[in-house]
Amino acid sequence: MTKYHEESIAKKKASIECWKKQPLKPEEYRSQFKRLREQRLARESKS
Repeated sequence: MTKYHEESIAKKKASIECWKKQPLKPEEYRSQFKRLREQRLARESKS
């Protein structure tokens, strides 16, 4: 792995820790889940 990869992984781990400290409210969770489901359906309908 290069230095770039190590820095990228470190940034991802830091952002995950940040998300864990600030859990989503139920409304935010539902809207995010709905968005992801719509994206998946759009992707699957293309193939």
